[in-house]
Parts: sequence; structure tokens; C-alpha cells
Amino acid sequence: MDIHPKKHTPAQGLSERCTGAQFRAACLNGLVLRPVNPAEYNTTEVQNVKTIHIIPAILLLGVCLIALIVYNYSRNRTAKEPVHAPLREDEIHGIDLSHYSGRVDFDALRAQGYEFVFLRSSMGIDGVDRNFHGSMRQARRAGFKTGVYHFFRFGESGTEQARHFLSVIGSHNPDLPVVLDVEEAGINASVNAATSEVVYELKAFLDYLKRSGHERPIVYSNRKGYWKYLHDHTENCHVWIAAPEGLPASLGADWTFWQYRLDTRLHGVEGNVDCNRFNGGRQEWEAFLQR
Repeated sequence: MDIHPKKHTPAQGLSERCTGAQFRAACLNGLVLRPVNPAEYNTTEVQNVKTIHIIPAILLLGVCLIALIVYNYSRNRTAKEPVHAPLREDEIHGIDLSHYSGRVDFDALRAQGYEFVFLRSSMGIDGVDRNFHGSMRQARRAGFKTGVYHFFRFGESGTEQARHFLSVIGSHNPDLPVVLDVEEAGINASVNAATSEVVYELKAFLDYLKRSGHERPIVYSNRKGYWKYLHDHTENCHVWIAAPEGLPASLGADWTFWQYRLDTRLHGVEGNVDCNRFNGGRQEWEAFLQR
């Protein structure tokens, strides 16, 4: 015979006197801090208590994630809204494209008033833009005057790059002079090449073009690249300057094309595109095409 009265903890008392549902309610209300003997209540009820707490947390996390996705989508869409500004009729405008621009509807671009397009054909001694050949055919069908540019790689032979450039162009016969694109961006940013070495290969590139019948090609760069690599070494070349901040006064009228807007959006182009203007009106443009 037990002469000592049996003592109960609060948890034990509740577990003995309550049903499973009542015990769960007590847990939720904070009345049960620590059950002494888990065998005295239903394990399933405890799992249900845990589930009740976990499900709202998962739902809240999902709502936050969806809100973040919607916010980023809205911000990016606003930042990349296509440009609607009409082009002046007394100016000649065009664009330049590479495979980075994605799918292109040339008819839609032509309908917006753009008249010429420069397409990247090649890079270095062996690179080829995968969209070049198809874009050339589509641009001409849409009525564009076409030009072709080669991205010059530092640290590679200028002569071999020029040879590769002309081989990729093949029989396309662009309407505008061929273009040498000189930039310190992209892969060239990681090449440790002295300015004198780059200039030497650039001159070799241009010499090869001129020997091949392209007597007055176009050289492209931004303000820094032009004065660093091209200014003193581009006799009888047209200048295409990238200057979205405005034409440099030091150039004066000594430019043929001006890239006035970078990485913009236009209707008909899946990705980004650059916008350019010819230095002259309709009469000068027609004369340039007849060079």
C-alpha cells in the first residue's frame, strides 16, 4: 500500500484528464511547457501541433518569394521599356546588332524609320557571330542598308584577324564600308597588351583591308579608345564614335557615324540594341552610298 499521495506535474495532470484535442489546445495556449512522459499522450496529436506551426511559416515564405519575383519583373520591365521617340526626317538613323541582341524583327525596325544596320560578323582570328549570315539576309529583305563589323581582339595578329573577317563576309557585299571595332571592354579587358603592340596590329589589320580593296574602312571606338589607339593611325578612314554623353568637341565634324545611345530597347528586338546617326542629311547619305 502506497501511503504517500501520488503527485502530478501540470503536464501529467492535463494528459490524464484531457482528451487529445483538449491537450493540443492546452499546448497552443501555453499551459503545457514540458510533458514529463510522452507515452501518456497521443504522438499523432503532437505531430499535428508541429504541423500547425510549420504550415503558416511555409505559406508566408512562399508569399514573400512571389512578391519578390513580381517586384523584380516589374522593375526590369520598366527599365527596359522600348523607346518610342520618333526620328527626325532630316536625319539618317540606324542600329548595330550582334547575337547578344537576340531575335530581331527587321520589318518592325524598318517601320520605325531606321535605315541602316551594322552587323557583327566576327571576332579575333576565328570567332564568328552565329546570327550574322541570317541577319544579313533578313535585313536586306526589309530594306536596310547593311554594314559589317569585326571585333578586334588584343594580343592576336592583326593580319590574321583581317583575313578571317573578309572570309566570313564572303559574298555578302555590304552596302557600307567594312568596320574595325576597337574596344577595351569584354575579353580585351583581361589582355595585358601594351598600347604600342595593339596599335601595331591595328595598322596591320587596316593595311590588309586596303590591300584587299577596302580603301577607306570605318574605325569604331569610344572617346578613350579613339584617342588612345586610332587617332594618329587611321588615315583615310571613316570614324564611328561611341559617345552617348554627346559628341566630343575635339572631333569637330570629323566623324561619319555617331553612336548616341547604348543598350536601349526597340520594338522588334528581343534584347538590347545601340542607336546611331549618320553625319549628314539625305543628299550626303545618297552620295555616301555611291562612294
